[in-house]
Amino acid sequence: TGGCCHDYENQKMILAEGLSSRANVEFTIVHEEGPDGKKDKTHRISIYEKDGWAAGYDVVLHNECFGGITDNAFVERIARPHHEGVPAVMLHCSAHSYRAAATDEWRKCVGQKSMSHEKNRDLLVKNIAPGHPVMKGFPMEWLDKA
Repeated sequence: TGGCCHDYENQKMILAEGLSSRANVEFTIVHEEGPDGKKDKTHRISIYEKDGWAAGYDVVLHNECFGGITDNAFVERIARPHHEGVPAVMLHCSAHSYRAAATDEWRKCVGQKSMSHEKNRDLLVKNIAPGHPVMKGFPMEWLDKA
């Protein structure tokens, strides 16, 4: 975890503690920022520097934002274990990570291409399936404030 734009310091604990209290999971957290602790879009998380970095993990939860990295080989090394079968959970900013690299391997891994991020704005959410069990108790619409 780490990078620009989000509160990774708190997110890592909220996610690890929240999920561990509800499921039989253990987390290995790698949280790195840029030099001097700055939120840097070009920092290279150290665990990704070696081939086979995902060995021993059942699943990898990606929660990072390093959109300025341009090194194709580095990005391909991050994506490789997932293409080889290691499951991944991608949280929001991971979709925007590694977009400055020319390779599409990360984008294939995530399943989408994100080259920019629109301005934060209010979002009107409409419940189009109120009868579905997952939507029980939700209003017909609500405003998700920016």
